[in-house]
Amino acid sequence: MQVLRHCIGRFIDKRRNHPIERNDFLSILLQTRDEDGHHMSDEQVMAECLTLFVAGHETTATALSWTWYLLCQHPEKYQQVQQEVDRVLQGRTPTYDDLAHLPYCLQVFKEAMRLYPPAYIAARQALRDVEIDGYRVPKGWAVLLAPYTLHRREDSFPEPEKFDPERFTPEREKQLPRYAYLPFGAGPRICLGLYFAMMEGHLLLAALVQRISFMLVPGQIIKPDPLHHVTLRPAGSVNVLVKRR
Repeated sequence: MQVLRHCIGRFIDKRRNHPIERNDFLSILLQTRDEDGHHMSDEQVMAECLTLFVAGHETTATALSWTWYLLCQHPEKYQQVQQEVDRVLQGRTPTYDDLAHLPYCLQVFKEAMRLYPPAYIAARQALRDVEIDGYRVPKGWAVLLAPYTLHRREDSFPEPEKFDPERFTPEREKQLPRYAYLPFGAGPRICLGLYFAMMEGHLLLAALVQRISFMLVPGQIIKPDPLHHVTLRPAGSVNVLVKRR
């Protein structure tokens, strides 16, 4: 935390002392005023930046780790991703405009987040007494929501433990019940980085598929560890062999 606060503090000081109009989040924070016309304090800006920094990289990295783990276990799906990327990109570096032409990559990323959602549990506090499906939840009580288990409901996802990117073709995704798939939460507190994370994961998956291939080192037992991390990371390392394509 000391290292992070020091580094981010330097960014904030530099922007305060040399204000340059930039189209980035730090500039927006520094220009924001409250209803009384006051700017945010350095500590308020620091808190916002720390949250975005931590939430903005570990979650996507975790999702991509599970994506590669699943692809390595399903070589036919892996090959399908490679074929799509090679056909569409023809050796070019992928850009945002290419994403619409890489639907299977996106399906793979979404299915990986179904099985291993980085934000695997969330809490909501009752603002008033409320009844949910016959259960009374008194004001002030916390309700835990678990996408990890919701994503394994057989009525929404037949053969729920099976890695099947075809679940997320546009036609089949539209048939999912509302709130059956919640990798980013839902409602007014849905993840602020939803669209950025989907773009980032999609783009990174295509870029890495184009350049290298992964193969799991045999003999590993890889399980999720929900106890020691904020996100649903693997317990221990995931060892792979990396080769240039």
